[in-house]
Amino acid sequence: MIKVSNLVHSYLKYGKTEEDTISVKALDHVDMEIDKGEFIAIIGHNGSGKSTLAKHFNGLLFPAEGTVWINELPTSDHKNLGQIRRTVCMVFQNPDNQIIGATVEEDISFGLENMQIPREQMQDRIDRSLEAVRMTDKRQANPGSLSGGQKQKTAIAGAVAVSPECLVLDEATASCIYTQKGNKKIRKPQAANQTALIFDRRAAARLLSINSIRRLCWS
Repeated sequence: MIKVSNLVHSYLKYGKTEEDTISVKALDHVDMEIDKGEFIAIIGHNGSGKSTLAKHFNGLLFPAEGTVWINELPTSDHKNLGQIRRTVCMVFQNPDNQIIGATVEEDISFGLENMQIPREQMQDRIDRSLEAVRMTDKRQANPGSLSGGQKQKTAIAGAVAVSPECLVLDEATASCIYTQKGNKKIRKPQAANQTALIFDRRAAARLLSINSIRRLCWS
């Protein structure tokens, strides 16, 4: 499903002068493989490269060195990006960066419309995704009136509705209130063959049904 080989990604850290500007490696020769259907937690401290790695999985960032393959398609080949982004759906930590609908239901329908899902199927997908995150009663709510946790659930529902092969949550549940039942709801809509990755800076004990935990850390 996902293969990462020798991945390097660097950012420029600007100083007071051009001579003070240095290159800092956020990812330093990372290797990993994630099989189809796995539910993986990738944890690490702030600044350990979690978000940088996540953005490589759907072509928001590109390797400085090494290669990332999604279903054997290299992300570095720009002609693959459309297929890769249909395969890997990403939910960000800040839902305001991806919620655009005037209502919760309208926001969820946006992705379905882009995928040209038939209208008769759209409503069923919206209903099931809202039920999965326990937001059915908020379907007509203005996203601006929602709490941070409710906004994150709306973004997750939008991703679940399009049924991607791989769902990537980049600290996308940071503002949600957790119970054991609530955690299971994140797992429940996952199809048998769907891959799910959760990037989180906290302990993974609250994440249920995890196949394995991968840790990113500073060298």
